Amino acid sequence: MVLLELKSIKLMSLAKLEAVIMGVIYAIAGLISGLVGGNILSGLIPGGSSESSLGLILAPIGLFAGLIGGAILGFIAGIIGGFIYNIFAKMVGGVKINVEELE
Repeated sequence: MVLLELKSIKLMSLAKLEAVIMGVIYAIAGLISGLVGGNILSGLIPGGSSESSLGLILAPIGLFAGLIGGAILGFIAGIIGGFIYNIFAKMVGGVKINVEELE
């Protein structure tokens, strides 16, 4: 076992990873919100029914909006989070991890 310390984070590396992770999570949430919200709205529209296809129309919109919005927010959060980590890691030390060398 080798003890290593993460002294700093490359901001763009973390920002890209956060963008992908948050984009996927928000895309799934947007898809579900579009389906459920569309079906709820269908029942509220005069003359509409819960069997309407409004949920199928809003689902791809929610998916796309969640993907783009989540990616943008994740990218920004990655930059801010990495920046804050780097400041505090200099003051109190970075995260220490044990790693095992592979043979």
